[in-house]
Amino acid sequence: MKNIKINKRTIISAVIIVVLVLGGWFVYHSHEKKQIALVKSYLEDGKESFDNEDYDKSIADFSKVIEIAPKEPVGYVLRAYSYFLKGEYDKALEDTDTVLKFSKDNSASFYALRADSYRYSQKFEEATAEYAKAYALDANDKDIVNGYVGGLVVLDQNDKAYEVIRKYFDTTPKDEYWDDTEAWY
Repeated sequence: MKNIKINKRTIISAVIIVVLVLGGWFVYHSHEKKQIALVKSYLEDGKESFDNEDYDKSIADFSKVIEIAPKEPVGYVLRAYSYFLKGEYDKALEDTDTVLKFSKDNSASFYALRADSYRYSQKFEEATAEYAKAYALDANDKDIVNGYVGGLVVLDQNDKAYEVIRKYFDTTPKDEYWDDTEAWY
């Protein structure tokens, strides 16, 4: 084996590099932990404001979540619900459009939010298309079925509306829809 000489300068340089790399790693991860704690705090504050129907505050809190984690859909979804309940349907749709860029696996309630936003914006074709997506994910949700059927009727697709209603009543126990019969008129 050859005799390898390592001078003190090389050892010190290597130690400094290791310390810098490890120090950077620790700083990055402690920064990441702080960011996670901030996101959690803003989410909790936003939820509380949302529950108290203070939608301006919940929008502000969920916007902070988006600033910290711009590629995470949760902030956009929660802010979209706040915008929707505030009556700002175009802003709700903008946020849900952003969610669609990040996530292809969205829930029926997400598509129902998009559908309702379109419906209240008087964009019935778009609303019906979104209700169809929600319906494909949850054909037993009474509100989704009502919205989808309503859109089909507005678009004069009565045969399709009848099929959807028939399927719902055939597959849903009567005691689950009997109390809500006025919703079907």
